[in-house]
Amino acid sequence: MAGAERRFVFSVGEGRYLLEADVMLYGDSILLHLAGGERPHVGAAAAAAPGQKAKCFSFPGHRDGDWAAPFAERLANALSRNAVVTAGVHIDAAEREELETLARGANRLIDSLLETLGEACAPPERHEHPAGCVFPDPDSAE
Repeated sequence: MAGAERRFVFSVGEGRYLLEADVMLYGDSILLHLAGGERPHVGAAAAAAPGQKAKCFSFPGHRDGDWAAPFAERLANALSRNAVVTAGVHIDAAEREELETLARGANRLIDSLLETLGEACAPPERHEHPAGCVFPDPDSAE
């Protein structure tokens, strides 16, 4: 099985406020896992195509879709790529201030991520297929 064409790791914060994003580029797609807090995990997954609203699945009892869906939409639109984001951020008995700290960190993280990825990767060449699916152009030289 082929691996990611490019892989990046981003982090912001420390201790219980540490957020990490592991990012992989595959053709015209991007896969990101956002984890952090005291118990990193996978609580939700969201997928978005450029110009479309994210479709999200959250496991019962998890609110990580609040992270995954907007990240997927922002990545898809900013990078003109299909985006899948998994997320799992947890702090036990988090207070409102702690959640706000994590939210500020997440915004800094995605801003940094987009700045780096925007410079590191141009949108791949694409062509339409009869069913409406979009795939990288197999005739383009890589």
